[in-house]
Amino acid sequence: MKQIAVLSTLVLLAACGGGSGDGASLCAAVGGSVIAGMSVGTTNNLPNMVDGSLSSFGSISSVADGQVIARGNSFNGGNNTGLFVTLPANTAAASLVVNTRMNGVVVESATGPALTITTTASTPASQYVGFNTTQAFNGIEFLFANGGEYLIFEFCGSATVR
Repeated sequence: MKQIAVLSTLVLLAACGGGSGDGASLCAAVGGSVIAGMSVGTTNNLPNMVDGSLSSFGSISSVADGQVIARGNSFNGGNNTGLFVTLPANTAAASLVVNTRMNGVVVESATGPALTITTTASTPASQYVGFNTTQAFNGIEFLFANGGEYLIFEFCGSATVR
C-alpha cells in the first residue's frame, strides 16, 4: 500500500512540473474549469490556469479590478493554497484577495497581512500568492483591485514554493 501512495504522489508531482528532487516548486492543481471577469479588459488562454503545468499560463488584463475562479478537485484544510502568478509591478497584498470555495460558496478568505506573496525562483511565474487553509474546498477565487496584466500559471489546492 505504501508503494502505491508513493507512486501516486510522484505521478501528481510530475504532472505539475516537480518531484525531480531539483528544488522545484510543487503544485497539486485544482484542475477543472476556470472563469474570469473584469470591469474592462481581456482574457487569454484561461484553460492554462488549471492544466496542471507550471510552464503554461493564461492572462487577464484589466483597466481596474477583476476576478478569476477555478473549480475542480477537492482538498482538505491544512494546505498552502493559492496560485503561481506574475503580478503587475508594485502590486501590494492589500489589493489582492484569495478565497477558497466549496460548491460556489466562499469558505475562507485572505487579503493583506493574511495573504503571503512569495517570490519564486523555480517556475516561470514570478510570485506565489496564497495562504494556509483550515477547511475543505473545491475551488479558488482570485480577486484584484488594481488594473494591469496578471499572468496566472496555475491554481494550486496545495503547493510547496521554492
